Amino acid sequence: MSGYPQWDKPEKLIVNNMPSFPINVFPDWIKNFVEGMSRELNTQADLAATVVLSVLSTSLVRKYQFKYENLTWTQILNI
Repeated sequence: MSGYPQWDKPEKLIVNNMPSFPINVFPDWIKNFVEGMSRELNTQADLAATVVLSVLSTSLVRKYQFKYENLTWTQILNI
């Protein structure tokens, strides 16, 4: 492969310095689901929690709205 520049050696990724997802902010029934899903799939609770957030976001869109006091506009519940 002459004529091509040599690549530098890849740097190691550090993946252990991220905080874990705070699943205690969920109601008990969602928290239990997240813990059970992560246990059964043998994954971090972060994965199950983000899946739950996307499902809740999709299912709540346009069903409920948040209206600010003293303002004329509303906000739909969606992430």
